[in-house]
Amino acid sequence: MGQVELLSGPLASGRPPGKPLVIKENWTAALSDQLRLFSVQLICSGGSSAVAKTMVAPLERIKILLQVQHMAAAERAAARYTGVRDVLARLPAREGGVLSLWRGNGANVARLFPDVAFRFAVHDQFRVMFAPLDGSPPGVAEKLAAGAATGVLKTALFYPLDLCRTRITADQSLAATASATAASASMTPTMPAAAAGPAAAGQAAGAGAGAGAAGAGSAATGTGTGAGAKLGAQAVEHAGAAGAAATGPSSAAAAPQAASATGAGGGRPTAGGPAASSTSHVRGFASSSAAAASAAASTSVVQAQALRAGQGAGPGPGSGGGGGGGAVGRTYPNIRVCMVATLREEGVRGLYRGCLLSMGGVAPYLAISFTMYDELRRRLPADRESVSAWWYPLLKMGCGAAAAVSAQTVVYPLDTVRRCMQMNGAAGQAVRYRSAYDCLRQLLRSPGGGLAALYRGCAANCLKTSIGAPIHFIMYDAIKAGIQAVDPTTGVSSPL
Repeated sequence: MGQVELLSGPLASGRPPGKPLVIKENWTAALSDQLRLFSVQLICSGGSSAVAKTMVAPLERIKILLQVQHMAAAERAAARYTGVRDVLARLPAREGGVLSLWRGNGANVARLFPDVAFRFAVHDQFRVMFAPLDGSPPGVAEKLAAGAATGVLKTALFYPLDLCRTRITADQSLAATASATAASASMTPTMPAAAAGPAAAGQAAGAGAGAGAAGAGSAATGTGTGAGAKLGAQAVEHAGAAGAAATGPSSAAAAPQAASATGAGGGRPTAGGPAASSTSHVRGFASSSAAAASAAASTSVVQAQALRAGQGAGPGPGSGGGGGGGAVGRTYPNIRVCMVATLREEGVRGLYRGCLLSMGGVAPYLAISFTMYDELRRRLPADRESVSAWWYPLLKMGCGAAAAVSAQTVVYPLDTVRRCMQMNGAAGQAVRYRSAYDCLRQLLRSPGGGLAALYRGCAANCLKTSIGAPIHFIMYDAIKAGIQAVDPTTGVSSPL
């Protein structure tokens, strides 16, 4: 372990018979050993938790969306999800791919390591504080008191990170923007190219390009997203070039003007515009049809680039994100933007919405999980052959998962109300609930509400816990085995 030194003097040279030799360990060596053990525990617990949470992140986002989707602003509320399978089927198409299911996982993992470090550093101190005075091992009551004290203090310190994680995970601003763009495109009057002639085809291509430019460029006026504005301007230039190719050289200057006028009008073609006067310069039906198709294809590419650029440069609330203009980008792209925006619009109090509910749920959750786990573990076989069998750790893992699922199901209504309070007033919206009691009352009285409203997403939560607990234990042992292969003196024990 560490360096040791024998006491010098009479006790070292010739101590009295029957008196043990006193060995004093250097305090720096003891501190080094403790820090080493702490760092290994932090790596094992934090790393295994990060892997487990990443694996079940889609279920975590589905659960939060089902809990708070009814709080979306009216102009952003698309068709609501009805369950786990509905979210899995529709969310990737609405938000740009399968990776959207992992939105918020980065914020969830970022809060893990300070959380785990604090738990390891403080929990042992509370165990000593609540230990029996007679020196006997701590019982269930003492363990429960130490766990509750650790949970309450941890919640008070790191709650703003949890609130930001909830708001980032529940952010559907990109899906609302896509829905609004699709709705405006469907309202744009168009005419078939074969029926209306080459000039009308060029005019329709310019109108479609103008609509795409307006959809990408309107973000610059409402939110200040420079990338979207630049790509919107590129869409106008593409439309102008295509219109010139379709109508002939003599109308090369008229086509960009038609595209700009159409984009300023929200994508609707204007009667009597310059594009209509260029019909006499048509070179042929085939060439104009090809030019219209090329314009549509190039505009689609530019629109896709604008959408991708908007995902990384999302605005904060208060900068047009809550209006009906449809900003291209996320309202809360990361933790820093979310925390700064919440502080600016709601103050410090806004970072702690629902904090008391979270603290109040710590004690009942621990009491139920501890009690049920002890009861299930007592029913396991205790003979030496069973304990040494390969399936015994799996049984203990199942007991832990069953206890966690049962405890979370009992306190799930508190979690639903807490999530709603975390989203209350977010993204520049009005404060919907005056208090946690008002939130509970409105949920119970809402159409199709009642007790079912308090358990929205509970199935996803149970599935997430059932899958995440085994992954956590397996990864913990895997990381521990890897560390011990490098340094066999770590002394870290398995959680099983």
